[in-house]
Amino acid sequence: MKRRTVAITLDFALRSAGGLMLALPIAAVVAGTGIGHFPEGDRLLFEPGGLFTVEVARRLLGSLAPLATTSLAMALALALALVVPHSALLVALAERDESPAPAFWGRAAGRVPALLALSGLGLAAQLVAWTVGTAVGSGASTVFAQSAAPWPEVGHVAGFALGGALALVVGVTRDLSRAAAVVHGFDGRGALECGLRTLLSSSRDALPAFVGPALLSALSVVVGALAVTALDVSRPGTWRLLAVLIVHQGVGYALAWCRALWLSSSIDLVAQPSIARR
Repeated sequence: MKRRTVAITLDFALRSAGGLMLALPIAAVVAGTGIGHFPEGDRLLFEPGGLFTVEVARRLLGSLAPLATTSLAMALALALALVVPHSALLVALAERDESPAPAFWGRAAGRVPALLALSGLGLAAQLVAWTVGTAVGSGASTVFAQSAAPWPEVGHVAGFALGGALALVVGVTRDLSRAAAVVHGFDGRGALECGLRTLLSSSRDALPAFVGPALLSALSVVVGALAVTALDVSRPGTWRLLAVLIVHQGVGYALAWCRALWLSSSIDLVAQPSIARR
C-alpha cells in the first residue's frame, strides 16, 4: 500500500509539474500585455463581463501560432516523459507483494516501450474518433438545415456525442491494453489484443469499473469549481490565490486517486485466467 501511495503521489506531482511548465509560457505572454500595470493586477481578467479578458485575447492573436507550436512540442515531450511514472504506477498497482526497489524499477522500465506504443496508437485512434464524430455532426446538421428542422444544432450535438463515445471506448481499450502489458509482459501488439479481448468479453464488468471513478472525478471537479467560485480571486487578497492553488492541487490529487482506482480495476480485469490463456 505504501508503494502504491508513493507511485500515485509521484505520478500526480510530475503531472502537476508538467502542467506548470506548459502554463509558464502562456502566463509570460499574458504578463507581457501589461495587465500587471493596473493596481488590481491580473485580477481584472476574472471580473464579470470579461472585458479585459477579451482585450488581452485580442492583443495576443499574433502570438497564438508560435505559442501553440511551442506548447504542442513541449506537451509531446512531457507526454513521452510521463510514461515512465505511469509505468511505475501500473507496476505498483499490479504487485501483490512489494518487490525490492531495483526489481520494481527494472520491471517498470521494461514496460515503457510497450506503453509508449500503446499511448501513440491510442492518441491517433482518439483523433480519428473525434474526426468521425465531427464529420457525422456536420453532415447531420446540413441535412437538418435543408429539411427545415426546428433544431439543426442537434446534428452537431449528436456528432460531438458520437466522437466522445468513440474516444471513450478507445481510452478504455488503451488502459486495458496498458494493464495487459504490465501484468503479462506483452509487447504492444500482444497487449492490444489482450485489451480488446478483455473489453469484448468483460464489458459488463469494465463499464461499472470505469464509470464509478469517472463519476467521483466529476464530483471532485464540481466541488473544486464551487470552492473556487466562492473564493472569487477577482477580489483583493493574496490569500485567495493561495487558497485557489490549494483547491486546484487538491482536486488534481483526488483525480489521481480516482484514476488509480480505475487502473487497479483494469489490472484485475486483464489478470483473469480466461483472458490470459487465450
